Amino acid sequence: MKHAVLVLLALIISTRIVSAEEIYKWIDEAGITHYSTSKSDQKARLAELPKFNKGEYKVSSTQSFTCDQHGGINCQAGEDADGSVICFDGFTEAAARFKFHCSSPKLTLSDISVPDEKGRFSIFVRNDRSVTARLPKVIFINIDGSKVPMKGPTEIKEFQMAEFTVISGFVARTHGKPKESQFSISCENCDQ
Repeated sequence: MKHAVLVLLALIISTRIVSAEEIYKWIDEAGITHYSTSKSDQKARLAELPKFNKGEYKVSSTQSFTCDQHGGINCQAGEDADGSVICFDGFTEAAARFKFHCSSPKLTLSDISVPDEKGRFSIFVRNDRSVTARLPKVIFINIDGSKVPMKGPTEIKEFQMAEFTVISGFVARTHGKPKESQFSISCENCDQ
């Protein structure tokens, strides 16, 4: 309720600025403060509102630089003096923050293969950051809710892809391709 009153007050104040109408204020029997541009209650009095000053401020255009044209982000180089990343070619004007891009890998499901007649299929997981993912773990969640670990490598290098495989009797019986929602992907040094 308090937020609604504040929003109403802001709208009324902005209306006053545009239309220069008088604003009235009163408190009803329930203790609720009201504002209006008309004196619709006997208790309504002219509200004392702050003066607003109008001014112009020009915002200069800013250009954000990335490491896209500089060989990508080089997390092994550490962070720049301002906390930003350093690119592979030594470029230091990139806007990306080292803390967010270089502290942990980000694993994403890239593709799911079509299962064979035995229910064997693979998924391909990509590391989207420039930090090696240690001990990646991929779990396939069957239709019945059971969880099956998939076999794959013990690390995924920066910006690389890895294949994980599993054989599922459920998949063999249904002959259907699993959905993305049936996988849980994590690693030892991933943000959770």
